[in-house]
Amino acid sequence: YSVTSAAGSGCTASTAASIAVNQATSATQTVVSCGAYYWALNGSNYTATGLYNFTIMNAAGCDSIVTLNLTVINTNLTVVNTSPTLTSNEVAAGTTHQWIDCGNSNAPIAGATSISYTATVNGSYAVIVTKNNCTDTSACQIVANIGLKEVTSDLNVTLFPNPTNDFVKVQYADITVLNIEILDATGKLIFSQTQVANGEKLDFSNFLRGVYIVRLTSDKGTKIERIVKK
Repeated sequence: YSVTSAAGSGCTASTAASIAVNQATSATQTVVSCGAYYWALNGSNYTATGLYNFTIMNAAGCDSIVTLNLTVINTNLTVVNTSPTLTSNEVAAGTTHQWIDCGNSNAPIAGATSISYTATVNGSYAVIVTKNNCTDTSACQIVANIGLKEVTSDLNVTLFPNPTNDFVKVQYADITVLNIEILDATGKLIFSQTQVANGEKLDFSNFLRGVYIVRLTSDKGTKIERIVKK
């Protein structure tokens, strides 16, 4: 740019100025991630789909705004274990399942491609879940009750309501002594009580949502019930 001005003697003076106008810049990175995504640009981990901005200085010394257009595909790898039946909790449309035998080098089980799998022999099993081109494997689940006699026909015990939000009432007849054990979906014992009275209530209010196995033992025999906690 040139600037001309009048000098005091009636002459003119001309001054030249060179001006560089630097520009801010912007860019967008589009990423599809199977699970949490680590953005190396700002050192942050992101677990949810969204648009994330980060501002840095460009070569010209101006702001450079970088936008991360992130899609996070989270897969539910939990399994409900109501041994001998295992059920995947990932139910999104288009999801595929393949059950594997953990005790046989994670070999795929032929034909076991449904959301649920019922084991025919005791062992350890897991499911490979594929969702939106993302594939991951659940933890192995133990099945150890195949071959056990679950119900004795003359054991007259009723548990209600089922499903329940809080309490389950025990009602029986023609039984002298009744003992109860409650196991979670993995087969872990979480509650036991001897000499349960007729009409007594079992407290499920502090249990997580899921399926629980109730083992009833009496002088008349043994019975297995499954209770759903809502």
